[in-house]
Amino acid sequence: MTLYELYEICENLGPIYQNCPFSKMEKDKTPTVAIRHLKNKKIFCYWIQHQDGDLVIAVKLNPERAETLREEFGAVNPAWHMNKTHWSDIKLDSDLSDEQILTLVEESYQLTK
Repeated sequence: MTLYELYEICENLGPIYQNCPFSKMEKDKTPTVAIRHLKNKKIFCYWIQHQDGDLVIAVKLNPERAETLREEFGAVNPAWHMNKTHWSDIKLDSDLSDEQILTLVEESYQLTK
């Protein structure tokens, strides 16, 4: 799944917008892109490219679901810069299918609505 495909999926969930909240601190790096609800401005997904080239998205999940996924998949870890109980980092092009990633993005959208 590409970032463009991921953004299209997010757009189909409802009214959203994107911004780069850390752009001043990320001068020489690929910026972190936050995807937010248009109405309440809450982030439901963000992505970043790690220094090793891995593309990672972060989504908000029910804590029990997040723990189960972390135990089952090596690509799911506590989110680096968010509340680790509720937010999970997911490495793209890993052991999760595109359909599973889509489901997690949708869950995050609903949780933050």
